[in-house]
Amino acid sequence: MQRNCTNCNVEMKNALLSANGGYVLVEEIKKGFGAKVCGVVTYVCPKCGHIELVAERPEIFDK
Repeated sequence: MQRNCTNCNVEMKNALLSANGGYVLVEEIKKGFGAKVCGVVTYVCPKCGHIELVAERPEIFDK
């Protein structure tokens, strides 16, 4: 999926965001078991450095 930078309209590049050598996850704020979790796709603008984080499966939070 092509994404353009919201600052300068240049095509953004897919990148890897590392957190302590593991994956970055989006997690529902919920106590106990059964919290919804999905991965995050990272995009970076090669011109201005703007970064966007996009949930891989945002629909799981709509239930």
